[in-house]
Amino acid sequence: MATPDGDSAYQNATPSDLAARPWTPPAKRPTVVAALLTALLVAALLCAGLVVVGRSTPADPLPPPQREVPIAPVAPDEPAAPIQVIYEVTASGSGNVGSVSFTDQDGDIIRRGGIPLPWRTTFTADRRSPLVLHAQRKAGGDAGPVSCSITVDGKVIANTTEQGRYAAPQCSG
Repeated sequence: MATPDGDSAYQNATPSDLAARPWTPPAKRPTVVAALLTALLVAALLCAGLVVVGRSTPADPLPPPQREVPIAPVAPDEPAAPIQVIYEVTASGSGNVGSVSFTDQDGDIIRRGGIPLPWRTTFTADRRSPLVLHAQRKAGGDAGPVSCSITVDGKVIANTTEQGRYAAPQCSG
């Protein structure tokens, strides 16, 4: 009977014959893992080849040359014209006391508390500043409406009304 490597003399050999003969490992057979890795490598190389081939396709022909048109120089940004801003808060009832938070002409947030309502402030700003007004009735008055508004150059750009004893409207524009 032959051995797995096909050597029939191995079966009839004596121990001294085996000691004199060098040992050779059996031939390795490809495993399932090796076959899968090889298949994955081949697939990856094929995909890479397709990508390279896809990128090397000839580009669209160049459009015909255009006549160059001179471009006028661009003027630097001019500062925005100043605007007149009015923030206003009104409340129903009498004896209203509240708080306001608003952005001023520099874009800074200003907070005022314990102010009598109605309340109003006016300032000049450039248009780049965000305009935000938040008001809240803290005491007095009734449970009726509290309103805020933002007016820019005579035009109301935001107006909000909230109901309730501690109503807190917010306007932005």
